[in-house]
Amino acid sequence: MTKASSITHNSRIQHAARNVAASLLITQTKPNAGAGGTASEMFTTPEAAAYTKIAVPTLERYRLTGEGPMFAKLGGSVRYRRCDLDAWIESRLVRSTSETP
Repeated sequence: MTKASSITHNSRIQHAARNVAASLLITQTKPNAGAGGTASEMFTTPEAAAYTKIAVPTLERYRLTGEGPMFAKLGGSVRYRRCDLDAWIESRLVRSTSETP
């Protein structure tokens, strides 16, 4: 590969990377009709666990028992919407240790 073709190749890679970054930004800020017209970021189970500071196995168990946040089954994949995680966290708020959510 010559120096000129190497520069062109690198420019194409940088251009493609910018396009991917721009499309991700557009996807995350595009209104979502299913979420009341607001953007709704989607998380995998490990991402949702990190966001909520809950261990992955705990989140998986909550999914089985129905204790956890709402989730979507997309093909064979499980996805959590940020708005559903936030709503679930809000529903778990208590004022004292004697309260149960």
